Amino acid sequence: MAISKEGRVRALAYRFWEEDGFPQGRELEHWRKAQELIDQEDEASPATVEMLRGDIDAGRTGDKVPGSDPAAAPLGTDDEAAGTPNTKAQIDDARRQELGRGIKSEPVD
Repeated sequence: MAISKEGRVRALAYRFWEEDGFPQGRELEHWRKAQELIDQEDEASPATVEMLRGDIDAGRTGDKVPGSDPAAAPLGTDDEAAGTPNTKAQIDDARRQELGRGIKSEPVD
């Protein structure tokens, strides 16, 4: 299920509030900071399935150690086979969710 833009802003504003030590009276400041960051993310170049796969393979999403996994089915494989590929918004949202968890795998030497 896709998270709405308002939901993303709310979650990020809450995180800023937590990081600042739960101060009272700064809700609007945290909301605006979160909204600005989300707007900047949305304006950035749209993600592609290849970018998402690269993030996962590089370990940036914390799902696995860095390295290619040729057996993994890429996002939207079934949809593409059925003739209904993922929209840019779906791909952007999937990448944002994967990278937004704040977990990273350690590089393998």
